[in-house]
Amino acid sequence: MGYTHSTGIGNSLGIVELTETSKRSADAVNSFDYINVDGLIYNSKDIPSPGRFQQLKYKEVSDKYLLKVGFIPKKKGIYLIGIGSGLSNGRKTGDKCTKASFQTTLTNKDPHLYYYEDWSGLPMDPFATNISYLFKVY
Repeated sequence: MGYTHSTGIGNSLGIVELTETSKRSADAVNSFDYINVDGLIYNSKDIPSPGRFQQLKYKEVSDKYLLKVGFIPKKKGIYLIGIGSGLSNGRKTGDKCTKASFQTTLTNKDPHLYYYEDWSGLPMDPFATNISYLFKVY
């Protein structure tokens, strides 16, 4: 059964920088500019750690939910992005109380886990490998 007429389906996108000097991660939401194409990426100050997380909201088109956003780096660094579980607050019509939730899995062939392993000296948690992507900005 589809989940049409949602009040808004979304999830969060964590963004941290793997800093070389302190071997700690730093909040990196403000290290990027963001572009909305289909759906919405935005920063909410009403959540814990707004410097670490962006909010994602999917656009309903016919019987599908789309998300197409972009981010442009403002500075060099090694970054880790992770996408959280999604949810909806209910429907606009019909059964207004039913909520949806889903797990997002990234399917990139090479999530560049070696950046994390080089930085931490440890392998990445197996669960995190399905929701994480690392990249270097030169």
